[in-house]
Amino acid sequence: MLSRESHHHLRIHHHLRHLLAILVLKLLVDKLLYLKLAVKLLEDKGSLRYTSLVGSRSTRDDLPPGDRDDLPPGDRDDLPPGDDVGADDCDDHIAWAINEWPDIDPDVEAIVSRVSTVDRIVDRAAVDTLESLGLAHGDLKVLLRLSRGRMAHGEIARRLLVSTGTMTNRLDKLEKSGLVERHSDPNDRRGVLVELTNEGRATLDRYIAIQAKRERQMLSGMSRADMQQLSGLLRKLVSTLEAESHLVKR
Repeated sequence: MLSRESHHHLRIHHHLRHLLAILVLKLLVDKLLYLKLAVKLLEDKGSLRYTSLVGSRSTRDDLPPGDRDDLPPGDRDDLPPGDDVGADDCDDHIAWAINEWPDIDPDVEAIVSRVSTVDRIVDRAAVDTLESLGLAHGDLKVLLRLSRGRMAHGEIARRLLVSTGTMTNRLDKLEKSGLVERHSDPNDRRGVLVELTNEGRATLDRYIAIQAKRERQMLSGMSRADMQQLSGLLRKLVSTLEAESHLVKR
């Protein structure tokens, strides 16, 4: 038989279980009421298909293909970076690369691959713009350098890391096109000073206007917040690469 003390403990245990059951039931009822209220609010906003019953943002995996494009702006901006676009060629490359060489870090490969792709696309756009103006990349570098003021022939070559012979050929072409002028350096009988002509400045301005518009169009699919976030990450990437400059022969 159970002692009086044992009966007392059993009664306490029974009461505790009873109170716990009541508490759990109350929590369930409160939760149900909360969910009903959440559903009503979401239905009123027309956002039920995008937001969970407890109000958390949907993720890419929660949304049917293509539905991310229909998200309200606030919801779309809150998705993790890159989650509002589908797979690209880089994803296929990364999957193949890590399958062939397991030592490859997929995140590093993704960054390197996409930076390379962006560089190739932007460079191609710049080349198209330059060709429309009868210029090459090397010509643009000279015009940009001279936009800061006249410079000595040898100084331009040193700043642009090319030989004086290469620079002479480049300046011959630009002078023939009427974009630059060469003058004797009054402080150096053998020296030559180079400066932009009015036509050279106008050509440079046309290039900047055309290319700036083209680049805005190329990035039109990104919000201002996306661009600012990406710019910050790229700044960090450049800083990281410069800190490891010993790994790259210059």
